[in-house]
Amino acid sequence: MKKEKKEEMERERIRQEKKMLKEKRREEAKLKEMEQKDSYAEYMVRGDQNGGSPSKHHHQNGHAQDTEEPECSGFSCIGLLVRLILYCMVGCVALGISLLWLYTDGKMDSDSIQAAVPVIQVDD
Repeated sequence: MKKEKKEEMERERIRQEKKMLKEKRREEAKLKEMEQKDSYAEYMVRGDQNGGSPSKHHHQNGHAQDTEEPECSGFSCIGLLVRLILYCMVGCVALGISLLWLYTDGKMDSDSIQAAVPVIQVDD
């Protein structure tokens, strides 16, 4: 009986310790989050005071990182135009194949295609 009581007390003590550790971790996490928010606010204020753009070092999780905002280059517009032209070309090829399919009634052999091409040209 005494042994069971001691074991129960030991289990209760362990539960209490675990509960205290969990609470301590929660508090530490809250403090760390608040510190990060404060350091970010200071970072933004420093950026406003230094002429509008914050410095390149951003502290997160205690580590300094180089964060640079991506710069827009003139090539992004060219890339967009090239993609647009590519999509238009793919669409035209798909439209041509679809028209051939429709005008040949699904028969894609060379004789059917040769007979359908003049009809497609007249319909345009």
